[in-house]
Amino acid sequence: MGQTTTRKRMPKTLDNMVDKVVIFHPHPSVGNSLPMMTPAWELKILVSLMEDLNNYLKWNLDTAPLLSREANNNTVPSGAPSMPCLLIGNSKTSKTFKALSDMGVSPLLLDDVGHAFTPTTVDALLPRLERILVDLDPAVPVVIYNLDNVCFKKVNEEGELLTITRLAADKKFHVVGELSVTPVSLLKNTIIEVERLIRACGNRRVFVIGALPRYLLKSCCDNPAHCSNVRGDDETALGSSMRIMNDLMNLNFSLERQLTKGRVRFVNPAELLLGKVVVNMDSLMEVLISTWSSSGVHGDKLAYTKIAMSLMTLMKKEAVDPTDPRGMENPRKRRREDNSPITPPRSMRGL
Repeated sequence: MGQTTTRKRMPKTLDNMVDKVVIFHPHPSVGNSLPMMTPAWELKILVSLMEDLNNYLKWNLDTAPLLSREANNNTVPSGAPSMPCLLIGNSKTSKTFKALSDMGVSPLLLDDVGHAFTPTTVDALLPRLERILVDLDPAVPVVIYNLDNVCFKKVNEEGELLTITRLAADKKFHVVGELSVTPVSLLKNTIIEVERLIRACGNRRVFVIGALPRYLLKSCCDNPAHCSNVRGDDETALGSSMRIMNDLMNLNFSLERQLTKGRVRFVNPAELLLGKVVVNMDSLMEVLISTWSSSGVHGDKLAYTKIAMSLMTLMKKEAVDPTDPRGMENPRKRRREDNSPITPPRSMRGL
């Protein structure tokens, strides 16, 4: 009803279509179909696309995809995820679990373990964990991902470093005052509780994932008194933001030194998100802005997909025999084929 047919040039935007049906009549000089693309050209276009996505979006896509269309082709690409794992944590762990499941992996999940690891929450968690581990293949690794909440504090007007808590008004967490990274000295009790979980895992491989920024690219709310030091784009706010990024990188390095031993590997989540060793802060910020800025706490679906893919690659790369007393290879020991330099933040140099 109300539609008219017009012969005209293609509109520049869909808004210009309005209620008109535009019909383009055939012309003798224009063919009705395109010839089938040759495999060589198809491969050239796909490789170029994958390389550009890796370059501009900092992804880690396979630049040599399988192009076979045989119906009985059961070939699995090298590095394809298939290894299950046990995930322990909270909301970020649940999102990682969903990303792994979407990739065809069948992980186990122990979520709802509390906002942070405390003696009370770990006391309640240990019996649940032990019941699962009894029947679980010793080769299945355990991933602990629940340190983000304790790695950040708020600073009030008196300069006191306080825990970020929920407000009664909306039952949500708010950074009333300035945002700050927790000093590693204040995480001593948290480390003790993480080590209790590690001991319960016996000879299994254990990966402990550190913290990514929160409330940095997106504040907890619109109140200008919340996250006050990192709001806006002036030099003061940008300087505070970079100090927090640097402090967080230092904290992850400190946690790595304390927790990485034997079959236990601390993993900087920035490396999972990037898919490679963090060489400089600029490359990390680019990825965070594109995948970790829609929420104050969580990344978007792409971010958790990238974390899940990198995590599976890491677990396969460092797979060990649970009966081998030597445990995992020291992650700080550089392999011959790994030529990427490790450049720590400026404040870490010279330590």
